[in-house]
Amino acid sequence: MRGRRALDRAMRYMLLIAGRRSLITNKSIGIAALGLAVQLMAGLPAMAQSAPAASQRPALMDRQREIALALSACPAPVASKAAVYVLEESGYVKVRDGENGFTAIVQHTLPTSQGPQCMDAEGARTMLPRMLKVAELQAQGKSREEIKRFMADASAKGLFQPPSRPGVNYMLSTENLVPNEKGVPVPFPPHVMVYAPYLTNTAIGVGPDLGPDGNFVGPATVALEGTPQALIIIPVGTPADPAHQMEPQTEREKEIALALSACPAPVANKAGVYVRGETGYIKVRESENGFTAITTFPAGQVAPLCMDAEGTRTSLVRVLKTAELRAQGKSPEEIKRFVGEAYARGLFQPPSRAGVNYMLSPHNRLLNEKGQVVPFPSHVMVYAPYLTNADIGVGRELGPDGNLIGPATVFAEGTPEAMIIVPVGPSSDASRQVHQH
Repeated sequence: MRGRRALDRAMRYMLLIAGRRSLITNKSIGIAALGLAVQLMAGLPAMAQSAPAASQRPALMDRQREIALALSACPAPVASKAAVYVLEESGYVKVRDGENGFTAIVQHTLPTSQGPQCMDAEGARTMLPRMLKVAELQAQGKSREEIKRFMADASAKGLFQPPSRPGVNYMLSTENLVPNEKGVPVPFPPHVMVYAPYLTNTAIGVGPDLGPDGNFVGPATVALEGTPQALIIIPVGTPADPAHQMEPQTEREKEIALALSACPAPVANKAGVYVRGETGYIKVRESENGFTAITTFPAGQVAPLCMDAEGTRTSLVRVLKTAELRAQGKSPEEIKRFVGEAYARGLFQPPSRAGVNYMLSPHNRLLNEKGQVVPFPSHVMVYAPYLTNADIGVGRELGPDGNLIGPATVFAEGTPEAMIIVPVGPSSDASRQVHQH
């Protein structure tokens, strides 16, 4: 009974916090599934009616202006060596070869929209060919129905393929003008897209409600959900919750509230919850939505986590076991050796599909690259086994906070536990570096 009262008081507190988060996120972190704006794979206006082919074609831009706009999607270290495409009468043409595997291009899902993109090598291999072909067919005067039919046939024949490994498509421009869920082109904040074949919004805790801008509400959402071309959309540099103080509570209530502070508001009230016990973690609430909230405290860190069903199936098992070994007095070296052997024997497994682990708490205190425990902004983590920072264009330079610089970075790079980290709250200016034009 005492535990239940603790949960109830913690949840009332969390709902108060969640209410503040939803007021903030409705406008600035409302995320289009961008089924319209990110028709990267079909390249077609999802809500357009049959119309003369010419109406599907955007007006051509000044070449230098289009190059600058395309490159504005890239992080600064990536932009200088990315390949660049521009749109001409016959379709897209390459005006600069790349030296780093990235490709910058402005997509026009609708004639009046513009989506500057900077895709990595995996996106250039899989998504770019679709985009180029659609523009070519539009230039030939093909109707929307003809293009849709051609793309479906080509996909069925395996001519176009979805991404086969984790990766990113940057859309960091401040000039994004993309269709919302109602089909109206609206400004959209700089964001990072992560390949997530077949993922759905439900899987990452996103509901059907739309914000005032006509986009889904949440710190992350899924575009083209349920398809081979699905992407997780995460805006960068958007406001996080204002700092708040924990109300006077028991230690267990504080830990429950801390764990739940990692979750989006719609997820928190039904997530499972773990807290520390004498011999490791104990479950104090069953999950009703597949999510699990837990706070880990390795090496003086404070890391509130809110992992989806895939993370619960894979990452949570490792978290619980390492906590159990610490409680038994095992050294960091012994634990590291055990974890390595457990992966080798298949006792631990990396995530086998795309998914998210939310760390939206304002109380994150994590190790930086210098081994110092420092505050870290609210962020979303996407599973990316074995991915490296070099794969997504991140160098080794550190910012003032001792962390790698970029709108997205890779944690535990090159390992089964690798994850793409995208901050969604304030951080150092250095970590926000993008190409300016």
